[in-house]
Amino acid sequence: MQLATDMLARDTIKARLNYVIDTGTPPVQYIDWPEMQHKAVPAQYRQHEVSIRNGRPLRDTFKLDTHGFMFVDQPTRVKNFTDSDERKRVYDAEVQELIKRCSGASSVVVFDHTIRTGDEATRTAEAARPPVKSVHNDYTENSAPRRLREIVGDGEADARLKRRYAIVQVWRPIRRKVVMDPLAICDARSIPPQGFILVQRRYPLVTDQSRLHGVRRILHLKQRTGELTVDGRGDVTQFHDPHPGPPRGGWRARERRLSGCRGPDPARRSNGASAR
Repeated sequence: MQLATDMLARDTIKARLNYVIDTGTPPVQYIDWPEMQHKAVPAQYRQHEVSIRNGRPLRDTFKLDTHGFMFVDQPTRVKNFTDSDERKRVYDAEVQELIKRCSGASSVVVFDHTIRTGDEATRTAEAARPPVKSVHNDYTENSAPRRLREIVGDGEADARLKRRYAIVQVWRPIRRKVVMDPLAICDARSIPPQGFILVQRRYPLVTDQSRLHGVRRILHLKQRTGELTVDGRGDVTQFHDPHPGPPRGGWRARERRLSGCRGPDPARRSNGASAR
């Protein structure tokens, strides 16, 4: 028992995460719409120190059905993730097959990609985005089906919405092991149904919603190259690790979003990450 306690203590760190404050005024963000930034209503945050457990020793126990995410090894043939042609030609197909294998989806549509880096020079050179350092969930019950319609059109969306579907994110380090600003993700079973604060994300053509929330059980994953985090419904954030280890230069992580649709096969009942 003492050995197990010592191992748990060694694999747990204390870090400060940004949690949203309910001010009574819904936050509003304008994305890729600089001329409207003056109308934004910034979210207010408060830092809380929390215990974050190292997820690596447990990586093989995580299940998309149970925890809302999983951690997998997935080599890629992509040489340059900033080459959009290579990405579409090679990586989209790789990720489609990955999600089918992990979720049991009968079809998968790739619809978004983001490169994030903590290095400002790299962000400028590659039009990348910075780490997101607030605990959040990307979609709501209203914004997820609306996003599906934007991706595939009303006709196909009507057919997919009659079945089980999920919006899944895939995270991959694309240069080297992530040491600074690692990904933290919670066990989806620890998210209570109450306490979410809606955030409007307004783009030039659409308005989306995400949710900010405080969570219970949090794990951090310092990924190595070739490893992926597949996230179906867990709240996520990136955070400042007080014990990051030796610096290795600016890191880059790639985030892919996919919509997976499963048929009504009662023998393969919907997993917890699917919306019904």
